[in-house]
Amino acid sequence: GGFAYIPAGTKWTLKNTGKAHARFHWIRKAYEASQQNGTLKVWGNPRSERDFLNSADAADAIILCIEKNSGLNCLNISSGTGTTMGEIAHLIASAAKVAGVEFLSDKPVGIQRRIVSNWQLNNIGFQPKISLKDGLIELYNWYSKGINNEKTCYCI
Repeated sequence: GGFAYIPAGTKWTLKNTGKAHARFHWIRKAYEASQQNGTLKVWGNPRSERDFLNSADAADAIILCIEKNSGLNCLNISSGTGTTMGEIAHLIASAAKVAGVEFLSDKPVGIQRRIVSNWQLNNIGFQPKISLKDGLIELYNWYSKGINNEKTCYCI
């Protein structure tokens, strides 16, 4: 499983080496910082909030919707919990054993809060099983172990 936050209009490739501010680059940037004994440098506002859900939990939510045959035409699949970009950056930096996080205040800042309600999903019994911290550690470890493996495909 893994986490990806891809804002609308973000351009990315299978192995993204760009300098863009999209959050999924933070794993790569943290890895690079760990190799250079540097800090994790990221765009954005550390107080901005986003809603993250592990991909395995998202798959479980879809299966639950099918099994329950809920009759709902449209519902949000999310954790329903806001996490600040500062928390995310520090979790990733910790997983990478990076000295610290630096938010680049001269770079663009997105929407302050992007969290969706998942009350309909909760009503049919969904609760995420994988914590954000555990998911990010797992994702970082997967990335750092496979970075030198040419057969590994990264969308990070």
